[in-house]
Amino acid sequence: MSSIEFKMPKLGESINEAAIIKWFKNVGDSIEQDEMLLEVATDKVDSEVPSSVTGVIEEILYEPNAVIKIGETIAVIKTDGIGSPSKKKEKSKDTSSPKQKSTKKKEKAVLSQKKRVAAQQNNNTFYSPLIIAIAKEHHISFEELARIPATGNDGRLRKSDV
Repeated sequence: MSSIEFKMPKLGESINEAAIIKWFKNVGDSIEQDEMLLEVATDKVDSEVPSSVTGVIEEILYEPNAVIKIGETIAVIKTDGIGSPSKKKEKSKDTSSPKQKSTKKKEKAVLSQKKRVAAQQNNNTFYSPLIIAIAKEHHISFEELARIPATGNDGRLRKSDV
């Protein structure tokens, strides 16, 4: 077994820090890859952050309401070592120019998603950037999203709902 440092992800070009709103998991809980780990707030939007690995939460370094810089370690997840992100990162470092291009595209997509999230907030409905990306990928309209029963906190849609 190996331990992976889970870092505060980059949430947008101009975002340098985020506040932890709530942890969905506790120390000792198991977590699957892409399962929601925590909810964060920035000056622009609130987002649910999924786990990048499957494992067991070994340590949570910050409590809710803490303001964390992007890239700072916020939790430690014990994994079985198979398919860990560190191995994937080593492979992707060799092909730096395609990664740079895809990163720029992802950043533009994130900005576009934030605009849509802001528009949705006018309807008193919040959809996380992950839900919006899934909806866009599967051509699901916001009207259809509104009809899906939500199982998340405060009536929010989770990835498993869609």
